[in-house]
Amino acid sequence: MTEQRDDAPAPSDSPIPRRSPAQQAELHRKLLSFDTFAGRLKHLLAEESRVHYRKDGAVVTDPDVIAASGSALRQRRASAQAVATWLLDQRGITISRQQINNIGAGIRPMPRASIVNGFADFWRIDARVLDPATPAEHLAGTLDTDTKLAASDWRILELMNDIGLESVQAREIGPALDRSTRAHKQALIEILSAISQDQKASTEHD
Repeated sequence: MTEQRDDAPAPSDSPIPRRSPAQQAELHRKLLSFDTFAGRLKHLLAEESRVHYRKDGAVVTDPDVIAASGSALRQRRASAQAVATWLLDQRGITISRQQINNIGAGIRPMPRASIVNGFADFWRIDARVLDPATPAEHLAGTLDTDTKLAASDWRILELMNDIGLESVQAREIGPALDRSTRAHKQALIEILSAISQDQKASTEHD
């Protein structure tokens, strides 16, 4: 069995690098500056799709490792086809490269919720930020940089809110997970993500 590097993402994890809370909030603010879903998706495809990988092809998503590695890592931009392939392989969502490009160009309307959530998982963002119909007050927490948390802790908080655990506050996450290893946090993210996907799938079929 091939040994997995400590800094390697889990197989179901996005190849997009993780962000600091400040970077995440800045990206959310940037996306909110676009009035349409198409504009937000187009920005993600053009500006937020950089993938870092080693010479052996192993993807690196840890921002500290990326910063320390410098030119030792290679880069490529994830194309619409790469996004479509990831959605199918990791989320079981079928969408073509052309459909993604057409959505970004405004030719096709905003897709169904499962695809929007898949996009959010791929680009490591809150799905609500993609939907222009989301009330501004529901997005206040996604722009919060006052509470200092690791990027993985912010993702856990987002997913907990997503599945209905909205009473959990940002200030509570850090102390609660302070002694957890990165592997355990990633396992929690995958569990919460799976629950979120199950809830959304169930809602779609109701």
